[in-house]
Amino acid sequence: AHALDNPNMQFLAMLDDDEWPSPQWLTELLRIQRETGADAVEGPVASVHEGETLAQYDGVARNRGASGLTETLEGAGNILLTRACLEAMPAPWFDPAFALTGGEDKDFFVRLARAGARFAWSAEALATTEVPATRMGLKWALRRAYGVGNSDMRIFLKHENNIPARLRELAKIMGALLLSPLMFIILGASPNRRETALRKFFRAVGKMAALFGSTYHEYAVIHGE
Repeated sequence: AHALDNPNMQFLAMLDDDEWPSPQWLTELLRIQRETGADAVEGPVASVHEGETLAQYDGVARNRGASGLTETLEGAGNILLTRACLEAMPAPWFDPAFALTGGEDKDFFVRLARAGARFAWSAEALATTEVPATRMGLKWALRRAYGVGNSDMRIFLKHENNIPARLRELAKIMGALLLSPLMFIILGASPNRRETALRKFFRAVGKMAALFGSTYHEYAVIHGE
């Protein structure tokens, strides 16, 4: 709202408060926006722990490959938005119902997409975040998977009011609940694959909990305290 008060503002660039940008960050976001005409442009976030880049970390948006238009975006931690896209959306841009749960960025992108917005990915607009030791373990990964599933389902329920869509989503959840434990056993010899199966199971449990009205407040307590 403060940015929109400035009549000369054309773009709004955002980073999470625990990230830092590369030197070309803003230049690359603006370049891809100019080339694609996208309303929202997302860049990658590299995760590092004690100075080493993590090859796999379930905490930031996945790398989408080469720059260009994309179907949707995943997170607002590294993003450029146009003034027109913000003016087309009613305030508050991020739904306060997701303030303590996470998912407010995904809900925002769902609403943008329904309004006809175009999205793009800028592979060179790199930002970096430091991952604390408390977010490196399996316990945190499973808790996060549960929280993501819970918020994803709440977003789905907010925007999909028809029974057929909800029945299809319920079938997917039941399939994940049944197949994930089996995959955990089959892939038991591979720690990474085994953990992936566990995360899918916990994500499905989080979705099921949301179906029954349970809300997981991931950010009710500051992480690490």
